Amino acid sequence: MSFKKILLFTVGFSVCALAAGVYTTGSVADGWRTNGANDVMIQSYVSSCHRADSAGYDYFIPSRTQAEWNAVNANRPSGLAITACVCEPLVVYACAVANGAGNRQCWSNGANWNACNTIACDVGYTLSGGVCVANPPAYTYVWKSFYWGGSNQAYFTSGGGNTGNWYELEDICYRVEDNVSVADSYCNLATKSAARCHWVFVNDQSIWIDECH
Repeated sequence: MSFKKILLFTVGFSVCALAAGVYTTGSVADGWRTNGANDVMIQSYVSSCHRADSAGYDYFIPSRTQAEWNAVNANRPSGLAITACVCEPLVVYACAVANGAGNRQCWSNGANWNACNTIACDVGYTLSGGVCVANPPAYTYVWKSFYWGGSNQAYFTSGGGNTGNWYELEDICYRVEDNVSVADSYCNLATKSAARCHWVFVNDQSIWIDECH
């Protein structure tokens, strides 16, 4: 029997159903049976992955030696196409993504890789919409004290009167990173100083009092 007839010979034994991405019935040493499936995985004498499209026919494909494999490719019928797999079916590999890590999986028929999927992000980044997005900066908030000037007023003591100005001391919450004032709620309210008034006399003497007028 010629090699060409062997190639076209329909094998008569029964086999299990083929699963996508799984090599079809056979082995490198024994050869492969396409079993009428249109896109099955087979291996050559060097165990590399190949796709065999049999156009619905049932073929036997020898694969044990280089001579057999070369004969297959030189004499295969028009209905049989054999192409090398781009990658090993269903195998997952790591791939580079911006500011993180990703993976990609070989398609079930070994035709190509799927897109690189982001699976983790570096420190300081969060996975959002399939990409690693930088976390907002961690702001620091502090109280800053300011004096607010008052108008010239008369201040009376038991010994007489003097003229001077009121100055109110107040804490304002500031964001350190850009020196912007923000709502007091961003700072620790328990550490905010109580407002006090500072009286400055015209002779540059001064006193503190606890109540503003």
